[in-house]
Amino acid sequence: MIHTIKLHENLPEQLRSYGFHLLTGEACGVGHRTLFDVDEKAMRIWEGMTRTSITNSAWNGKPAVGSLMIPFAWLPDLALWCLLIGDTCHTVMELVAAKNDYIRHAVLLGASDEDSLTPLPEPQAKLLARGTLILKRNYFRSQDPGTGLDNRHAFSGRTT
Repeated sequence: MIHTIKLHENLPEQLRSYGFHLLTGEACGVGHRTLFDVDEKAMRIWEGMTRTSITNSAWNGKPAVGSLMIPFAWLPDLALWCLLIGDTCHTVMELVAAKNDYIRHAVLLGASDEDSLTPLPEPQAKLLARGTLILKRNYFRSQDPGTGLDNRHAFSGRTT
């Protein structure tokens, strides 16, 4: 199955299906973080991403099991981990549509089970063929945690 998260469209609402329930962006004293209640699925994703446990009690109570203050800048990375852990995707592609070095939108496509991202789903394949969509990076879930992915690195950005 192909899973999609559009990073430019109301990301907190898309994270809801992974157990991250947005409460407010006003809980942080400097306006840098947003408050989420999390359920068991979200807790598993968070612990996989950060290797830390959630010890705070839920702000709004059941069915949430805890609460988190998450910086806004972390939400795209959290979406990636939602695909890798929450949807058990073995591969995730980050595709961006850019014009004049300005990223207009980005999408994460994840493949789970025996599915493959080649060929790409039709909407993304058409944009890629026209040159309006570029592959930014591929992510792979290792079968052996801690072994690294030296021979699977993909980077398409400029270095100069």
